[in-house]
Parts: sequence; structure tokens; C-alpha cells
Amino acid sequence: MTRIRRARLEALERGEMASMPSEAQARGFLKNYADALGLDPEELLAQYGTSRAVGRKSPRQTTTPQTTRNARSGRSTSELLITVFVMLGVIAVLVWGGGRIFESLTSGSDAVTIEALAAGVPIPATETSEPTTAPPPSGAGLVLPTAPSPTPTLILNVLDRVNLRIMAETDSFVEVIVDDKQAFRGRMQAGDEQSFIGDRAISVTTGNAGGLRIFFNDLDQGLMGEIGQVLVRIWTPRGAQTPTPTVTVTPLPSPFLTETATAVQTPSATPGP
Repeated sequence: MTRIRRARLEALERGEMASMPSEAQARGFLKNYADALGLDPEELLAQYGTSRAVGRKSPRQTTTPQTTRNARSGRSTSELLITVFVMLGVIAVLVWGGGRIFESLTSGSDAVTIEALAAGVPIPATETSEPTTAPPPSGAGLVLPTAPSPTPTLILNVLDRVNLRIMAETDSFVEVIVDDKQAFRGRMQAGDEQSFIGDRAISVTTGNAGGLRIFFNDLDQGLMGEIGQVLVRIWTPRGAQTPTPTVTVTPLPSPFLTETATAVQTPSATPGP
């Protein structure tokens, strides 16, 4: 009868005009509602206009000093809580920072030692002062101090395996031997990459060392050598090694022995007496 949806019609009967989509639609709903019930639409629209005007003025009239004081007190309470939380956070940061500074001061030497070990730098043995003793009495044997035993140097950055990646920047012939087994032999073109993993050693032989870039354990080692250089290089868990060339001793021919004539003087026969 009214051509109004059920939810809109119920809101209209409850007087919830603010839930209407717009003021024009609210007026249209009122007119259809009045026509369906046989009421005067103009009177309903006039009452609706009056309620709208009162509703617009009511928020200004309901504001009282007590409400203002309550709002201010609520804001002051929230601001106080925020200030307290901020101060507690600052105090916690100061306490934490002081503890960190104290730890760094008390364990400064240990931190330096750990950083040196991580960088692979050998740490020299700390000299301990020997207690001074009084000279022995005359006639007593002299006791020599024993030399301190050398402290073994800790070798770090030694991995269990060899991870090698070869990237060709120019065309190069390459032969790779991994743990005494041939893993690759052929020509690598510019842009080609080969990766190898070995347990003991990886040997790389090339006729163009300047055309190969080597990555050892994901660290760029630069070009292997010069352009056109024939080079053999071996990588072990301790790093790169260049094999020492073996010198082959060629025996020289034996010199010829020349016969030298030696003059033998024969004693002359002398007459007897």
C-alpha cells in the first residue's frame, strides 16, 4: 500500500527519521504513509519540519557547564595516563641502557677477544708478570725460569667443504677437478656460470685466467688472472692455493775423457865400473 520497504516503514513509525537516506526521501515516505492511512500529509510534513528545526538546535542547547567540566576532566585524566605511560617507558629505556653500558664496561676485553676471533686475527698471548724473588744466597745454585709454552694460534674461517662458483666474463677453456675427479671440461662462453662443491679440494685449469671470475664460499675473489694467461689454481677449505711447479732435472751427458800422453823417461844404460 505505501510502497515503502519494511525496514523503512518500521523506522518511520518509530519516529527514527534520522535513519532515512535523505530529507527528501523522508518527506516522500511521510506523504505516502499519510495517503495510505487517510491522514493529512501537509500536517505531517509540517510537524516533521518543526522536529527537524528543533533537532538542529538541541545539541547547542544541551551543552551545559557541567558537561564541559566533565569533558575537561575526562581529557585531563587521559592526558595524565598518557604522561604516566610515557614516563614509565623512558625510565625503562634508561634502566635498560644503563645495564647495557655496565655490561660493556665490565666485559670490554672479552668482547674485543671475541671480535678478533670472529675476524680470524690471532690473539697474542698475554704476558704475565713473574713475581720478583730475592737473589739466592752466595754459594746456592742459580735456578733459571722456565720459558712459557707457546700458545697455539686458533685458525678460524676454515669451513668443512669447498663451495666454488665460476662465472665467465669472456670465452675461456676450463677444466675443473673436484676431489680428484673431473667435474667439467670444456669452453665456457661469456655469461655462463658453473657451481661446484667439494670435500677436500677443487682444481681449476684455464687458458684464459682473465676471463673467469671466481666466487669462493659466496665471496667474490675477483678475476682468476690475466687475459690469455694459462693458470692452474686449487681451492681447499683454507682458501686458494697455487700449485708449486715441479722442476724436472735432466741429466747432462758425461764429458768425454781425453787421453793425455805422459812421457816416461827411461834411464840410460851406464857402463859398469
